[in-house]
Amino acid sequence: MSWFGDDDAASQMLATAVASARNGDPRLAVHVCQQILADPGTDLGQRFQEVDRLREAVATNTLAWLLLGSFQVDFAIDTGVDLDRVRGWLLPMRQRADEHLRARPAELEVHELRSVILVHLGDVAARTGGVLAGRDFYLEALEGAQVLAAAHPSEPRWQRRLGLVHTKIGNLAAERGELEEATAAYRESLRLAKAMVATVPEIALDDVAISHGKLAQMASRLGDRDTAREHLEAAREAAERRVGLVPGDPDALRSLSIVLERIGDLALETDDLETARIAYHDNFRIVESLVRADPGHSGWQYDLAVCHQRLGMLAMAAGDLAAARKEHAASVAVGERLAAALPDELMLVAHLAAGYANLSSVAAQRADYAEAAELLGREAAVLADLMGRDPGNPRWPARLEENRQERAELDTAPASRPPSRWPFGRRRN
Repeated sequence: MSWFGDDDAASQMLATAVASARNGDPRLAVHVCQQILADPGTDLGQRFQEVDRLREAVATNTLAWLLLGSFQVDFAIDTGVDLDRVRGWLLPMRQRADEHLRARPAELEVHELRSVILVHLGDVAARTGGVLAGRDFYLEALEGAQVLAAAHPSEPRWQRRLGLVHTKIGNLAAERGELEEATAAYRESLRLAKAMVATVPEIALDDVAISHGKLAQMASRLGDRDTAREHLEAAREAAERRVGLVPGDPDALRSLSIVLERIGDLALETDDLETARIAYHDNFRIVESLVRADPGHSGWQYDLAVCHQRLGMLAMAAGDLAAARKEHAASVAVGERLAAALPDELMLVAHLAAGYANLSSVAAQRADYAEAAELLGREAAVLADLMGRDPGNPRWPARLEENRQERAELDTAPASRPPSRWPFGRRRN
């Protein structure tokens, strides 16, 4: 249905929404925007065009214009729209918010939307231009979130916004290998989340689980596995409590899924294969249920690819090469579909490179050196592409050098055994 067509009821509601927004009440305009975006009978491009027209109609009210743009961006990211197009929406939104706040610095709602816009810009930059590209946007978002949190210390949504930005900054630091900085950021996120549990448990428990999970990763990378286990136990408790509060909620289930994956990872690192098996299979059941409920969701598909990857690593550790090959092949199949559909998403491309490497490891263990070399060639091509698109990330040249060394080993590998330097699942993305 077109809201700008001949439907009298729709046209009347649209006119009322625009008039209300221009007079300072954007709630009906937001409702119309959500209806436009959610209409399955309308082409996606037309939906965005209609939201653009609605935004133009309310453009005299900065708050309404920014709110509708924020909903449009959220929807576009969730549906896998080209990120350059998303950036094209975000940049004028950021400029408009800046101009508005210079004239009216006390409007906290616009401060909040500006922080949201900056986080989105950081996400888009990090996903398309590399890990360093998003940092400045996140630091700007942090300043805005601190203003909001200080102005309203008892308001959960602004405290949560501050915690989210700390998590984003921690993610970038972790990606660069700055583990102490990342740990400090995640601890601040955890502190803020814990403070909200009493008032908004269904939201705060998710943030608690995420922060504990992040801290577990940092502790493990720093070699402190006992602390990592403690954080994972706390993360699992928080995630299970949240699932109990909102049974069947996809986000709550995914939060628990991530915790189970990390429990399996830590168990695998310490050769506790039974604990890893239980955690990975529990995780797989959750992800399968999410995929069945929404097979077109790229996030659930990515999680499915990661599940297959982890099960392949577990099979390699147990010496079951047939099962390892089957699981890693399934992971690559999903990864290839996702990378083809969403080529701007560096995380998906990186996962595909890891999939080729893991399949190559299986082939080498089976002494099929021709297949191993061919798969390493595919990985090298993907890594070279990542280096060109993400030049500031040391991860890609390090992996490419590892790839080069492994291809050299294959050239001289004795026919009687696979190269000895190939540990199971060395690439987990």
